[in-house]
Amino acid sequence: MEVFQDILNFFQSGTFRFIILLFLYCIVVVWLSFVYWTYRDANQRGANGILWALVVLILNFFAAIIGMLISFLIADFIRK
Repeated sequence: MEVFQDILNFFQSGTFRFIILLFLYCIVVVWLSFVYWTYRDANQRGANGILWALVVLILNFFAAIIGMLISFLIADFIRK
């Protein structure tokens, strides 16, 4: 039972919290890099870069939420 206690201690440790925060930070950096890339690309093509950056900023967030919900529903359906 000591092994299970060690695993539980790891998940309650500051190291695990740091790993989770680092992972979330990387997701935010990638997400914002998509926004920046869209802004630059739209400006180079002569479109309104700020408008397209806002579209990506907002819709990308909602698409991620919808994608997670669909994956949970599919996983639940497959388990049954």
